[in-house]
Amino acid sequence: MEGTPQERLMQAAKAAFNACRLLEEDPLLSGRLSFDGGMLQVSINDRAIAPNDASTDQALRPLVEWLLESIWGSGEYVIERVGEPRELYRLSARASRTISVADVLSHL
Repeated sequence: MEGTPQERLMQAAKAAFNACRLLEEDPLLSGRLSFDGGMLQVSINDRAIAPNDASTDQALRPLVEWLLESIWGSGEYVIERVGEPRELYRLSARASRTISVADVLSHL
């Protein structure tokens, strides 16, 4: 993936939410599957370069907050670091309002 960190994060978010939309619209599932567009988890799958600690959080949280503000609006979410230090670095975020995957995609 090329581009700035913001561009790469935006590309990943678009791909994830688009996959959700495709599954929601799959005729084989007959509308039985839906995703919460107001919930997002971001993780870094390399503990060597991004340990689950305060320094990683300080470096990466502003980037993730930029993404959340792009899709949900400034201050329209709650975000927290989750997991133990021996686990992958992960942020969990929830929008302060109900939002569909289609609505999220319209902001990406």
